[in-house]
Amino acid sequence: MDSVKFTLFDVNRFWTGFNDYKKFKVDNKEHDFFQLFRNEIPASIGKALKERQFKNLDHISIKASTGTGRISDSFWIAFLDDRLTTKGNRVSTQVGIYIVILFSEDGQNFYLSIATGTEKFSLSKIREQAKQGREFFAKQIQSNDELLGFNTNEFYLGKSERPKKYAASALINKRYNLFTFDENQLLNDLVALNNLFYDYVYEFYLTEVEALIGDSKLTKKTLPRRVINVDKYKQLRLEREIENEITGKTAEEFVYNYEKEYLKTLGKSDLAQLVDWVSSREDGHGYDIKSYFPDGTEKFIEVKGTKFKNKYRTFYLSERERLVAEEKGSEYVLTLVENVGNPRLIKIIKEVRDPIHKMCLKPLNYSCKLKPEGCQDNDE
Repeated sequence: MDSVKFTLFDVNRFWTGFNDYKKFKVDNKEHDFFQLFRNEIPASIGKALKERQFKNLDHISIKASTGTGRISDSFWIAFLDDRLTTKGNRVSTQVGIYIVILFSEDGQNFYLSIATGTEKFSLSKIREQAKQGREFFAKQIQSNDELLGFNTNEFYLGKSERPKKYAASALINKRYNLFTFDENQLLNDLVALNNLFYDYVYEFYLTEVEALIGDSKLTKKTLPRRVINVDKYKQLRLEREIENEITGKTAEEFVYNYEKEYLKTLGKSDLAQLVDWVSSREDGHGYDIKSYFPDGTEKFIEVKGTKFKNKYRTFYLSERERLVAEEKGSEYVLTLVENVGNPRLIKIIKEVRDPIHKMCLKPLNYSCKLKPEGCQDNDE
């Protein structure tokens, strides 16, 4: 911790330098505060986070800014994943989504946040686009003990347009006072927020990007904040597949155990012994668990899990799952599980019996093949 103590967290040096540096109209690269804020602090935070095994740190650039040319009303330190925030040949806070520490114009308070790029958006548009994200993260704060002190309220950084945009783009934040904050707590909060950040990216952000890109009604002008680096997207997709596999198996195990215990409580121990976690040993059945209704009728369960608290989340059925659900009818049950990975809060939020006829299904892809020469449109 000493590596951080005498840079950002040496309050006297920071506070004295901050107030002196703010007197300048433009960046002064020779000033001690410039070197402290732009170079020493990011390096020290990076070292401390490496010791804490900060997730995806190899892909993250820790950048700090006091303004470009003209000194800004709000200084920031951003944690930029190059796969999510690349603009041209460099990472940028103007696009994508990232974690950032935002300083108020007086330097006394700073805010740890998840924020989005504000490039070419008006203040009202930024607020409009942040609304859904804030509503989502507000639910997570209620169920995640590691997010104590975080909120989704808009905060004050400064009176000019740019700090207002920064604050408006923040989806979740926690305030710290420069003179009273605890260094260790800040680093713990950074780790917790980073874990939440990537869970959000894997489960929601990438899916939203893919859906928006596939929407023919939208143009590039409507997508500047939903940014991924195409060349590096494969890495994120692989990470997402691994995380989804872990989440899915954990949710399935929970439902498997729940089914057995539920049947036992009804005095159906014979049926409980027959509950079979099919997908634990082989795929392709179109369901994960074979269980039974209390009357002995077979129950084919497809489990969908999320790490978040969000009963309105979009889930996806494979074509095989859809066909089996259609075939089994009322014997097929789609079971939705939330807070996967949290032993205290994990629970089944919904069981949908015969989901084909009770849920809104939207096809996402088309199967295509080349036609033989002279083949008509309706030919097989």
